[in-house]
Amino acid sequence: MNSQKVGSIKVPPFDRVNYNLWKKKMTLFIRATNPLFMGILENGPFVPMKAVEASGIDGVRIDATSVPKDPSEITPPEKE
Repeated sequence: MNSQKVGSIKVPPFDRVNYNLWKKKMTLFIRATNPLFMGILENGPFVPMKAVEASGIDGVRIDATSVPKDPSEITPPEKE
């Protein structure tokens, strides 16, 4: 099986005989081409959110909104 090229980087071809080696190569390839994609692979596309209450500072009103949770705030059920 021949590897394909993306830009100047060779994509490791799938090898079911040496799966563990292929997995390491593919992980390195993904990190090199798009590091943000690794977070999606590890955590999934779901982003847990938390509510932020409305506030006002120096006469400037900030409406209530939702923001992504810090990774340390994510509960085990949300990780599943």
